[in-house]
Amino acid sequence: MSKVMNKISFGFCSFSLVRIPVNVSFRFLTAAVILIITGCYLTAQTLNFEKTVPVTHGTIWCIPVFDGCDIIVSAESADGIRLAKYDLTMNPTGTSVLVASTNDTADYDTIADHKHIFQNDHHYLTFSIAGGGAGGYLYLLKLNKDLSRVALTTVVSNDPPTNDMLMVGDGTNVYVGKFLPGTGHRIYSYDADLNLLGSKTIGGDINRHANGATAIYADNVFYVVAPDTLAPGQNNTFSRITFDHDWNCVSNKTTILSDPGVLSIVSGLARDPVSRSFIVNYARSASDQGGPIYAAIYDSSWNLITNQAIVTGTLNRPHSVIVSNTFYLGYDGSDFAVSVFSISNTVVGPLIKANGSTNDISIDSGANLSITAQLNPGEYAGTEVDWWVVARAGSSWFYMDSAVGWTQEGAWRPVYQGALFNLPAYEVLNITGLGTGSYTFYFAVDYPMDGILTEDAILVDAVNVTVQ
Repeated sequence: MSKVMNKISFGFCSFSLVRIPVNVSFRFLTAAVILIITGCYLTAQTLNFEKTVPVTHGTIWCIPVFDGCDIIVSAESADGIRLAKYDLTMNPTGTSVLVASTNDTADYDTIADHKHIFQNDHHYLTFSIAGGGAGGYLYLLKLNKDLSRVALTTVVSNDPPTNDMLMVGDGTNVYVGKFLPGTGHRIYSYDADLNLLGSKTIGGDINRHANGATAIYADNVFYVVAPDTLAPGQNNTFSRITFDHDWNCVSNKTTILSDPGVLSIVSGLARDPVSRSFIVNYARSASDQGGPIYAAIYDSSWNLITNQAIVTGTLNRPHSVIVSNTFYLGYDGSDFAVSVFSISNTVVGPLIKANGSTNDISIDSGANLSITAQLNPGEYAGTEVDWWVVARAGSSWFYMDSAVGWTQEGAWRPVYQGALFNLPAYEVLNITGLGTGSYTFYFAVDYPMDGILTEDAILVDAVNVTVQ
């Protein structure tokens, strides 16, 4: 199994392997392994198009965010930045609100470019002014949930360029990134009340990157995804740079996507809470007019899984947000709209259910209990492994023996040895009248196929049943 080295990866979750001496029983194995694997399914993700909703309160920079109840879309037009509320099916729930205009800028300059996040029950927007394509002022605005202004502060003044900024929050503080040509960005850190906490330059040397970048705070670090240049037809790669909470670089620039001459602004970055995958959105085009919007999907370790067009047209500046299993994508260009996608996460790897449920269940002592095991091997179909079905009843252990069926712990033989294949839900236990207490059922596959738990690698799923 050449794909299994120090890690086994199915779909969108990767787990470091646990190496255990071959004479260790399943009793100890579960204590070491189940804590690592159960609770995070191995999933493969699909974006399913649902609908596109035109946005009418702007013409450029269409950014959807979630305020805990509604989708709020910020958009720019000649009079400034407007926000409008939509329900989760993208039906408008009111009229748009002008939240920033030329009255807020130096010399009443026109607003050009903005970013928008929601955290701490407040909206935060950063915006710049037009200035020969470069700008020179950068602002940070705070609104309450009702879209009323709380505060406005100037981030930089008379310091071009300020367009194509980046913005990210960590759940408490807000960070605005001003582009530094030839280097990367200068990050300005603010607390929730827009008090400046400090600033720091990121990039330079091997971490040099361009504007048109995006960032996300996840896994207690900041991930910045950026092009090398925004010059039309000249950018070949998108790269990721990782920073700690104080914006110290902890992982240097790493190429995550290569497509010579057609990678432009990369402004959409979201993380699916189920699969833990990262979804990067960009317009694929050799010109600055835009093109189809692509979704490059990466697993939790930033391995590229898929990269495909999800919206066609001459489009640009995509921004996204995920709410539960719904993906909202805003963009401008030939259309000014938000497209809505449902997210399908399919379990890849072993799966065990109790009475049809993957979640823990409680049943009465006289009720029937059905345990089923199923498996989707994904790209590992054909790999030869040991298959195990095990149960714990209080302090006692039982397993399905390939020769005699369910038996109490002892010889510890797998229920099956052979290649991974697509196993539909298969009933491994049907019983009525279990005594009161707690039961745990496990379905596992391990590699190599040697009848031993386990020398190299194991994937396990478990479900708990309480009989009362």
